[in-house]
Amino acid sequence: GWLIRFPRVVQQGVENHHATINYMEGTEYTIPGARPARSPRVILLVVSISILLVVFVGTAVWYYPPLTLPIRTVWSAMTLPEELATATFLAESDEGTRVISRDRFGFTSETLAGALVSASDTEGNKAHVFLNASGYTVQVQGETLPVSAATVKVGITESPRHTHVAYAEQDPGVMTVPYASALIYAKLDTRTSHVRTYNLPTGKTFDVGIGAAPLFLDDRYLLRIAPRGFYVFDLATGKDELLFEKTFSSVSYAVLASPDRTLVGVQDTAGRTVTIYRVSAERIDELEVITIPGRLTSLSLGNDGLYVLRAGASGTEILKQRIGSGKLTHLTTLPENLDVRRLLLSSI
Repeated sequence: GWLIRFPRVVQQGVENHHATINYMEGTEYTIPGARPARSPRVILLVVSISILLVVFVGTAVWYYPPLTLPIRTVWSAMTLPEELATATFLAESDEGTRVISRDRFGFTSETLAGALVSASDTEGNKAHVFLNASGYTVQVQGETLPVSAATVKVGITESPRHTHVAYAEQDPGVMTVPYASALIYAKLDTRTSHVRTYNLPTGKTFDVGIGAAPLFLDDRYLLRIAPRGFYVFDLATGKDELLFEKTFSSVSYAVLASPDRTLVGVQDTAGRTVTIYRVSAERIDELEVITIPGRLTSLSLGNDGLYVLRAGASGTEILKQRIGSGKLTHLTTLPENLDVRRLLLSSI
């Protein structure tokens, strides 16, 4: 160390952890030298332990994922892409459909009384079709509508101002789908189903015509897919117009419609591709055909692309193909304990 002698300056004492410095008399003070360097053996030991820990954690994740499940669940919630932050995820159980949403440090869930067959959640309006012991029941804002529960109902949609709902109803005697998780694989015959509207203020129903996958473009115009193509029905005048001619013998039970009501997706008969259409009350344009990858769980359509859910090694993978991009991009993987099967952005 160094040896320092302080000169006589003023009468003042200062306490120090090594010595008392008295400026009147002068005091010798020794400054400690530098701390000796760590032994190379110690450094080697620390590095070795760190490597072993990394290898152990990696092996645990690869061969025994449940060991890290709590950590992965929290991490999945915290790193969820912003575009999915307010989305609703759906899982199936014996009691009914489980509704899952993100909270600050994880996920919260609620089990519904029955299987959620179809849903429309837009502009704060909620319309649902449930399959339970009573059959197919239609609920709007939590209230059950007085319609028959004996026939299959799918593809519910609600007008923006909460005046009408519409759904596709299969003809009596047509085979039903026993559980909601099978809906992604099920097909609805456009020739044996009818689109019906329900006037919420008056309680009156109306048969629009044969077809399926209805979508309210606004409060006046209702789009549907019929055997001959896309039709638009005018609720004000009763006019039913064929806007886009193409043969659709069947469509999937799960409706693919964007939250902003401008895009519609239609799976092919084999379920290997989805064709995206831009829709309005004046015209329909075919945008592109997207190839669906294997291990498919379900599909959902956003305002700018198609979301694909598929089974992965450590949970449900969510991928997205943006319109015009030509490629699927991995967004996130939800852990296996959530058992997510469907993604609800606006409609299923």
